[in-house]
Amino acid sequence: MKLTKSLLVLCLFANTSFAQKNMQPGLIVLNSADTLKGFIDYREWYKNPLSIQFATAKNVQTKKYTAADISYFEVMGKEAFASHTVSISTGTTNLSALTAKDTNSIVNTVFLKVIEKGKTVSLFSYTDDVKLRFYLQMQNADTPLELLNTIYVQDEQVKYDYAYRSTLIGISNQAVPDDEAVKSLIATAAYTKKDLTAICSKINHQVNTNIAPLYKKNKGVIFYIGAGVNYGKLELTGNNIFAGLTNDASLLPVLSAGANIYTNPAIGKLYIQTQLSATGFTTKANRSITYFEATENHAFNFKQINVAVSAQLHYNLYNGPTVKWYVGAGGAANFSSYPVNEEKTERVALTGTTQSENNAYIKFTRGFWLNGVLKTGVNIKRAGLSISYHPNAGITSFSEYTLTNSGLQMQVNYQF
Repeated sequence: MKLTKSLLVLCLFANTSFAQKNMQPGLIVLNSADTLKGFIDYREWYKNPLSIQFATAKNVQTKKYTAADISYFEVMGKEAFASHTVSISTGTTNLSALTAKDTNSIVNTVFLKVIEKGKTVSLFSYTDDVKLRFYLQMQNADTPLELLNTIYVQDEQVKYDYAYRSTLIGISNQAVPDDEAVKSLIATAAYTKKDLTAICSKINHQVNTNIAPLYKKNKGVIFYIGAGVNYGKLELTGNNIFAGLTNDASLLPVLSAGANIYTNPAIGKLYIQTQLSATGFTTKANRSITYFEATENHAFNFKQINVAVSAQLHYNLYNGPTVKWYVGAGGAANFSSYPVNEEKTERVALTGTTQSENNAYIKFTRGFWLNGVLKTGVNIKRAGLSISYHPNAGITSFSEYTLTNSGLQMQVNYQF
């Protein structure tokens, strides 16, 4: 119980850590064209930021800058944004909220995320609460142009207007008029970063610009394997002769493999961990009951083999370049078998001794069950040490008594 409370406190601490600053080297360009170098509070930006916090040094007070205040900012080696006054379409692309064709738009000054900068065209993206949009800017153009992708309902059918393809064809006719390969790419291009970046890189390459990736990207998915020990307990409660006698824990191996999926690989603080693990649990109990005419000696032996598929949300409370300390919480789906489930009885009476055996003693054991997971750990480069707690969960569905399962697992992990 104390461990559960401790891990819960760590998870709450992780929640408050979202408000802490993450100052990273960066620069801003003022509207006067002056460049200031310093540090930017780099956040988990799921949408384009409305403003940023910037300081010329880590130990000084930060200052807020909006898209109206600066023309450009860059978190060195990670992301860059340019301020532009652009037309922003307002029609949704959420299939569950579609209406008739919406061609409305607003004009606003916002930060556009720089995806690719080239001598012929540059590609940007803008995400808000409505949708993701892409923008393209020709070399001599003052303002990026939105690549429109409209989804709407007409006559009770979903319709798609791929206007962005027509826009790209027009631009390619100006930049690379004789390149049929580019036109073929455009004809089937999806409205994705991958497809649009490929087209822009092709256009830029045709005018002898060698466009390298804007930044070296951190891996969005990291795989790992682990091995350790499971300190597991099986507790029997209710109307059963062994109730309260199965409290001794077992110590058995645990093996695991999984993947960490980062919401923003450049920051690497928040991620989802998926894991497949296998371990076991055992328990034994003995009880003697004396009657007037005889004594019965009961022996209980139980073994559980468990395979778990879990998903947890992790957050790095300390996120150094080589050392990271994280906490997380989630749930697991468990698949169990019970190779040993026996109760042996020896009855000693004046008339003699008899023995009996029941190889399906615990009734209605569950082959599938759910439980929670609390986890904390430290990663040092590729190696890691983790501790996870799996609170009590019932593994039987019998009204007279209940057998529950809990575990504390310690593992050494290796990432690749």
